[in-house]
Amino acid sequence: MADALEKHPTSRELYESCLSGAHDRPFIPRLRSDPPSFHPLPHNLLEFRKQEGKEERERHLHELWKRLPNMRYHGSEVASSRMFSAGEPLMAQRAEEMRKVYEDELLGKCGCHITNERPSHIRWPEFRRYAETKEVELWSIFHDELDLDGNGHLDEHELAFALSKA
Repeated sequence: MADALEKHPTSRELYESCLSGAHDRPFIPRLRSDPPSFHPLPHNLLEFRKQEGKEERERHLHELWKRLPNMRYHGSEVASSRMFSAGEPLMAQRAEEMRKVYEDELLGKCGCHITNERPSHIRWPEFRRYAETKEVELWSIFHDELDLDGNGHLDEHELAFALSKA
């Protein structure tokens, strides 16, 4: 039923999306009976969430939440290692420190600071709030700072520019 209500793109919309690089150029003309392969790029996070669908979003977030491991809060042990130099190669020890920093941030933002060494699992409501906040932050970074031409993809020039600023 949702497919019947889905808007087919105009030839102009298809042309412009192919020209900008947002979609691949079709090899053969589309028939009217073909399912739409064109999905307009959302211009903001609300459009993206609407396109994703509430049920699909909930299912995806819940699966992600169920895959989270039980984590420990590392506290002051890694507080001094929060600064990572860009030129330093990533070694196993540094990768482990970065994982601990990530776990501390995740546990802290989800309200799971623990003073002992007992593993903790993040509760669903806290994880959901964290994921929604992080999604807003990442959407802003991607669309405002990285995707300079607004086509929804990072090309080599945008990636090189972002890396030169880092």
